Parts: sequence; C-alpha cells; structure tokens
Amino acid sequence: MKTAASLIRLLENLRTSFVAEDVRRTKEVLLALQKVKTFPPSGLLQLHETLLFIKAFPFNSDLAVLADENLRYLEKYLVKEVRRKNVRLIKSIENSGISGSKVVATFSYELIQCLVKTYPEAVIYDSCSIDAEEFFTLMNTLLPSPLKEDFMEGGWISVDEWLDALCSNDRQRKLQLLLTFFDEAGIPRHQRDFLFERLQLYVEADLSMMPSRTNILLPVDQPFIHADGILKKANITQLIHEPVEENHSLTVEDRKRIVAATRWTLFALFRETDPGTYADLHDVRVFDVGRGLKIVLQGMKQERRNPIDAYIGFMAFKNGCPYAYGGAWMLGPMAKIGINVFPAFRGGESALFFAQLMRVYQQVFSPEYFVAEPYQVGRDNPEGIETGAFWFYYRLGYRPVLPALKKLAATEFQKLKTGKTKKTPASLLRKLVADELVWVEPEKEQRLKEKFDTAQLSKALFTYIRKRYHGDWITFRREALRSMVPAVFDASDHSLLSEILPVLSDYVFASGGTQGWSKQECEALHRMMLEKARGMDSAYARLLAEHSRLIKQLVRFAKDGPVKYHQVNM
Repeated sequence: MKTAASLIRLLENLRTSFVAEDVRRTKEVLLALQKVKTFPPSGLLQLHETLLFIKAFPFNSDLAVLADENLRYLEKYLVKEVRRKNVRLIKSIENSGISGSKVVATFSYELIQCLVKTYPEAVIYDSCSIDAEEFFTLMNTLLPSPLKEDFMEGGWISVDEWLDALCSNDRQRKLQLLLTFFDEAGIPRHQRDFLFERLQLYVEADLSMMPSRTNILLPVDQPFIHADGILKKANITQLIHEPVEENHSLTVEDRKRIVAATRWTLFALFRETDPGTYADLHDVRVFDVGRGLKIVLQGMKQERRNPIDAYIGFMAFKNGCPYAYGGAWMLGPMAKIGINVFPAFRGGESALFFAQLMRVYQQVFSPEYFVAEPYQVGRDNPEGIETGAFWFYYRLGYRPVLPALKKLAATEFQKLKTGKTKKTPASLLRKLVADELVWVEPEKEQRLKEKFDTAQLSKALFTYIRKRYHGDWITFRREALRSMVPAVFDASDHSLLSEILPVLSDYVFASGGTQGWSKQECEALHRMMLEKARGMDSAYARLLAEHSRLIKQLVRFAKDGPVKYHQVNM
C-alpha cells in the first residue's frame, strides 16, 4: 500500500505522460487518493497543482472526472483541517490562494469595496502600515468633526489603538468604518483613490468562505480530451489569420460570472489588474479557439480608460480552469502584449496558447505588429532572466529591433540549437532584453519604421505645450477643445465636449488638428471619441487602427515633435 506522499509524487511524475501504461497508472493513483484520510501537509500544494493540470489536460474522460472529484475531495479536507486549526497544514498552504488559505494584502478601494459587498463574512481588517500622525494628516478631510477631536486629543500611539477604542477590536467593523470614511467623504474619485492607496490598508480574506483557485471554474459542456497529448510547438504565422469563433450568445449573467472569475482568481494570487477590477460588462467578449481553450477579452469602464491607447485585458480558461491572464495596450498598428500563465499549467501548451492569444487580438484589432511588454522578457525582472523568458518569445518569432541585438540573439540562439551552450548567461540575457522584442510578418516589417508609443506622444505633447503655450495648459486645452468644433462636434453637446477634452482632442490638436481632413475622416474621429467617452474601448481601438490619417499624424508628432505650430480656426 503506497503512502499518500508517494502517491502525490507519482501523480506529479505522471501528469505530462500520455503513454497508455502511464495513463492507466494515473487513473489508479487518482482512485487511490480518494481513499486517503490524512494528507502530508508538505504535499498538499503539489497535489492541488497536479490535479488542476490534469483537469486542464486530461488524456481521457475518466481522468477529467477523477481530477475534478479529487479537487472537491481535497477542498473539503482542507477546509475541515483549517477549522480544526491544523497548524502544520495551515502553514503549508500559506499564500497559495487555494481553499482554506488566507490572503493578506493591500488592494484598490474599488476591489475591497466589491469584496466587502460580495463576501462580507470572508474579509476583515488586518492593519494600516502608516503611523498615527501620518494617518491623521491623510484622513483629516475625511473624518467627521467629533472623530477629529477625539483623534487629536486622545494621544493615540498607533492607528490600531485608535481603531480598537472605536470598534472594540472587531476587525470587520474596523474595515467597514475606514471604508465609510471614504464612502461619505464626497471627494473626487481620483483624490479618493490616491488617499486610499496612501493609507496602505491591508485586509485579510478567508478563502474557505469565498472563491479560491480550487473552485473557480467556468462551466463547460464537455471537456476537451487531449488524446493527442500536449502540443509543445506553434506556428504563429500560419495560425494568426485563421478565423476565430466568438460566442455571441452571452447573457449579462454570463458576463458577470466571467468578470467575477477573473477578479477573484487574481485576488487569490495577491494580484490585481485594471481590466479585472474595472471591467466594462458591455465590453466582455469570449472566443473559443479550440482544444478546450477560451479567451476572454475585457475592456474597462469609461472613467478608468487610458487617454489615447486602449488597455484590453484577457483571461484564458482551459477546460473551465483559469489558465492565464494579461492584456494588450492597443495603439493604432501596435499591440504591446503581456501574458502570465498560472504556475499549475506550466509544462502544458504555453506556446500554442500564446499563438492563439495573438490570433484573437489580430482578428479583433488588426494590429500590424506585436511588442512584448519589456518586463515579461526579463527587463528589471530577475525571475524572467532566470527562466530565460527571452527565448520563449524568440522561439515564437519575436526579435529585437536594434540590428546589433538582433545579430547577437541569432548567434546565441544558434549556439543553443547546436548544443555549444546549454544556458545563456544572465549577463548576456540582460543585454538582449535592453531592446523591445517585436513580432511582425515579413511583408509588414517596413511598418516598424513608423512605430510609436504613448511615452513618445506624451513627451511630444509636453514639449508642444511648453514651447507654444509657455506651459499654459488651461489655454492649450481651451483651444484644443475649440478646434473640435464644428469639424468634429456640435458645440451644443456640452457634456460630451467636456468628456472628450482629456481623452483624444489634446493629441489631435497638438499633432496638427483636423485642418485639411475630409468629412469622412472627421466623422470617423467623431465615432472614435464617442466610443472612448461613452461606448466601448475595444471599439475605439479598432477605429483608431483604421484611421490612417490620424495615425500618420500621430507618428509624425511622436517622432519629430512639434516641428511647426499650426493656427487654430477661431
């Protein structure tokens, strides 16, 4: 009779083997694990991750069912032992995001509010990192007058001491009280978010009372069976233009379920993304790309959007399991993309997944090229250097733009292929990631000469306002807004004009305005601004990519700056 520890190790060794005999043994191990009464704490997380992997990549339907049954069995065991205060077990699953563990971290005001409203019993106050004096200075405008006086005269040594006096050490009441200060302050959202971030409020959430990595799953009719094993390679050039199937039958409840799965999966892993927290329910789209893989694109609410590019996040689900997350910053012909495959699924079909992700973004937004988000490949990222993330992108066809680094990468890659070197030195990898990595089809390579980004645009805009307006932003914005009328907007629509002012009109005006534009080009700009201010960010991104006149204008502005000043039609 094998021990629980030996069964867990055996299952881990078998998880990626699709040889018939190993598949049979995997089934035997899964059946045996369902009879285990006590699991070794040191093996719990390993077992959990292995079960998730098998659920995402089952060789047959029996393994799919058994993996799911074992996850439910394990979840019950974890929650039971945590309630029994099994100290060794609690320590072994600390910071894991699985059922029974706890999350202690700081998050945005909006995410914590959502957590408190959705799972009020699961979350409590943990701590504030700032001292009492700084806390009072920060909260001075938010506290009711009696509390201000109490705080000033009480001689409190710490924030916790003051909160204990107010709330009798009730940690739920402490959290609710702090949130109430912000709720009732009546201050602008940006100011509220800034103050809340400064507060450094840590919460503690109990994942036995809310969704965790163990039980967050999207429903699937039938799991995809990997009878052909795991596909390790992918041809992006061949795949990227294949039509992709979108699910057009999503209900509002479907969208809410998807957004919640995204939000709480990231929360369980101590992470948060803007598209996850500020998702626009109207801008949630699901694409089925085959092999049990669904990719969800999420735009953001109007008030949270970037001014000129569009940050379109994604969450991928493999046979219903949250598989990977990230996003792309869409700016005309460019998609700057970043991905994170969850650790449980590494060793699976990461290359194929990335190719499918690019296929979805390509089909929806038609970018001319993809730029790997620098942190992803190792810039200022020791883990990325250690894992050689650069070569993952390189094998998929991403290349440095600078000729010298492109040549250096090709030379080193040849050494790796021929076995002359087994691992690229970290010092060399740090050189290689100094430049952006770009994927572009050969026939579109000339477009890279026109590559620009938001940093270049912001610098050019700042220079323009400094030189043309001597730093007078108020006058600049008044004239920028006036330049949109009547070519683009009706002056009577005051509310919309105020909405689009900080969005795109600054860049349009500073880069040359709409003088000489055709009626169709002005109407296209009008539609873009409507989508950015009131519609969907994904629709805005598509329209921007299609507006060749504006793109050329922005490219020239970003690269050459404000070479000459244009006159404004008054």
